[in-house]
Amino acid sequence: MPRGRPPQNVKKHAKPIKQQASKLGHKPRPLPNPPRRGEGTGRGAVYSSRHQDKKANIQFKKTISVNMKHMLDGIRYYYSIPVINDGSKYEKKQVKSVIVNKFKKLITKMQADPAIALFMRGNKCDRRFIQNDLDKYYIVGEKAKFFLKNDVDRITKKYLKTKDLGKESIIDEIIQLIKVCNGIIVNKPKDHPTKGVLGGDFIKYIRKIKDIEELGNWLLFFYAWIHNNGKPAEIKKVSPCISVTIGGNMYETASKFALNRNDEGMVVVGFINTDEIHTFIKAQAIKETLKKHGVTWYDDINNEIILLNGLYPHNIFGFYHLKKKTKIVDFYINPWIVDMLEKGVSLDPKIGILINQSGFIDKVIRLGYSKYSYYICGQKKIYVGDVNDGYLSSNVFEAFTFT
Repeated sequence: MPRGRPPQNVKKHAKPIKQQASKLGHKPRPLPNPPRRGEGTGRGAVYSSRHQDKKANIQFKKTISVNMKHMLDGIRYYYSIPVINDGSKYEKKQVKSVIVNKFKKLITKMQADPAIALFMRGNKCDRRFIQNDLDKYYIVGEKAKFFLKNDVDRITKKYLKTKDLGKESIIDEIIQLIKVCNGIIVNKPKDHPTKGVLGGDFIKYIRKIKDIEELGNWLLFFYAWIHNNGKPAEIKKVSPCISVTIGGNMYETASKFALNRNDEGMVVVGFINTDEIHTFIKAQAIKETLKKHGVTWYDDINNEIILLNGLYPHNIFGFYHLKKKTKIVDFYINPWIVDMLEKGVSLDPKIGILINQSGFIDKVIRLGYSKYSYYICGQKKIYVGDVNDGYLSSNVFEAFTFT
């Protein structure tokens, strides 16, 4: 496997796929100037619905207005941890008020940037996570937990190896997913607003597609649709998607998910670059795409954004720690932002938070992941690595570009 000094614009994130390269029948493919295993700093992205022009970005920004400074003023304590990556024990500490003020100004400034969108995501959070895993979380990032519990051979083969499978195999997979999605619509209650199915004409349309990447986009579209619907679970659990929420009600939406059946929860706060068309898809775009093909889908009431692969730590500001009974809210700032603010280093949104990811592989394993993804800035591809076998192939889906 190639070695060398890791470039400064590489971002890595654990991807818990339990599928080995050898099982896929493909050897790891060397990449140009790859980072050494377990090293690298920089930022990356996940994947997106294509915006046609700058005006689309402005319209996107108008829909996500929220007063983050006001939301950050209601915190009891701001905590962080030392910027450690050697696995040693750590203790949380209160962040100095001067750094907290700089942090608030940073988020307020980024919120005003039309090329930046803030998002939130609600998760369960317990004391063990805060005491033992924060150092790893802020180096590795987060992926949908369901991936840890499932055998994902089938999705791995389609998702990572589309070019090697052949067109007919991809089409067969898409048609199977179309049947699942049609079943979802048919089984909705009679008073549900959804109607219409993707019939024979649409299947003929899919069969006529010659471009392998266009087929790949449609394959991913149907996984995103099923993810947005929330079931069937056996497909959602192996989807490469992870959901976040945007807009003025994003805190309320995320906290609802965080405290659902939980006494404690976390609301992760992060950002995406809205002009990077390969990083996300809006749930509303799924509805609009379906409408073009004769299917009425429900409105996006949660202002959902679907990211591909997961949350890179380079795009995570930190998280609110919520307690249902006491209503106490603390905020845990990403320690690497604290480090940058203390040193007076500016944050470039296109690069992201600067993180020393040495020891990355060890932390991936300790968090229970077996694969990880990484992104090289300037390349609209997600690369996937295995903790045992090294680097695998690039992701073939370069953007959500549905017509």
